[in-house]
This record gives sequence, C-alpha cells and structure tokens, in this order.
Amino acid sequence: MAGSNTTTSNTTKSITTQSQAAANQHAQTQAQVQAVKDLLGACPEGALYGYKTGSDALGWLEEIFKTIQQDAMDEIKSYRVKRLAELGAYVAGDLSNSLHQEHGGYIKRLKDAGIKVCFAYDAEGEL
Repeated sequence: MAGSNTTTSNTTKSITTQSQAAANQHAQTQAQVQAVKDLLGACPEGALYGYKTGSDALGWLEEIFKTIQQDAMDEIKSYRVKRLAELGAYVAGDLSNSLHQEHGGYIKRLKDAGIKVCFAYDAEGEL
C-alpha cells in the first residue's frame, strides 16, 4: 500500500505542476494580449486585420484586371471593361486610404509609447 500511496502522490504532484505551468502560460499570454491592446488600441487579431482586408481586396483586383485584360480586345465588351476599371480604381483607392489611416494610427501609438519606429510613415505621410 505504501508504494500505491507514493505513486498517487507523485501523480498528483505531476498534475499539479502541469496545471500550474498551464496557468502560468495562460497568464503570460493574457499579459501579452493586454500589452498589444494597451499599445495599439486593438487586440492582436484586430491590429492585423488590415493585412487580411488588403489581401482580399488585392485578390479581387487581380480578378478584375485579368477580366479587363481578356475583354479589352473585344469592342462589344468595352462598357464592361470600363465598369470593371472604375470598380478596380474605387476599391484600390478606398483600401489604400483605409490602410494608410490605420497604419498612421498605429505608428502614432508606437511613437507616443516611446518606441522608435524605423522607416514608417505617419498618417500625414511624414517619416
């Protein structure tokens, strides 16, 4: 029986150690998430959302321009080409403006926190 109690005790200690390690890891992760929120004013996923939006929009523009390229040779489809070009210009301009403003806001937050930012432009286009 003494051996059984020792095994149970060791198992309990191992589980307790694993639980403490998991709790410490969770607390560290939460602290890192909070640090990003405090610095950038957004959760980590939110701070990176612009990249997803930009990637999606560039994929759409790729398809628009492929279609324009294919249809440009057909005079009958010239109206469609014109409309697709207008759409592409609108999406590109809107996304550019949105990402530029978001980028500038993050750069300002970093600078305000005293973090040196290399080769980054703020919302006014200043280095």
